Amino acid sequence: MVYNDPRGLVLHKTKTGDRWIATQRDPRTGQPQSFELHPTEVDQLKAQLQGSPYWVIGAGV
Repeated sequence: MVYNDPRGLVLHKTKTGDRWIATQRDPRTGQPQSFELHPTEVDQLKAQLQGSPYWVIGAGV
């Protein structure tokens, strides 16, 4: 896990390769949904979340 926002967004990066997975709660059902992010989406998210206190230290971002 590289990002963990208690409001419901969690980002994971695979140990091998450079795949990123986002998990967030579906507002209708409350169930978690996971989906793979495209590299440009990862760059956009990193820019938007820069300075956020929810980045996990030492996660290798």
